[in-house]
Amino acid sequence: MIIRPSHPARRGIRGTIDDNIISFINVIFLILIFFMIAGKIEKPTVFRVDPPDSMSEAPRGDQGIVILLGTDGRVAIDNVVVDRAQLMARLGAAANASVTPEIEVRADAGVDMARFKGLLADLGEAGVSRVRLLAATR
Repeated sequence: MIIRPSHPARRGIRGTIDDNIISFINVIFLILIFFMIAGKIEKPTVFRVDPPDSMSEAPRGDQGIVILLGTDGRVAIDNVVVDRAQLMARLGAAANASVTPEIEVRADAGVDMARFKGLLADLGEAGVSRVRLLAATR
């Protein structure tokens, strides 16, 4: 007894469709891997900050409070531009919390030392004892 498929033409077409789909999936995975390796996902900031170079290869954490210091003296906390009073209030609340968040300072490489020392003095006055300074790796 010989059993023949009822639609032999469809079977041949289906085989080529499956091959095309597999090729398409392979291409999509290659593109995905390329963008995962080549891409860098980072949250946008309120203003541009070019950090100074660092020799360290230590990874940085993304938790806690991020303070931006621009060359023009602007200060931002978590992408919100603030004045000194708002800065002190937010840092005082963070320093008095039961779990002190990590504070990361991203200062532009063009910031003069007087402005940076002023920010560090404000951090100390608010009760912050540890600060992480972000620098770009070479």
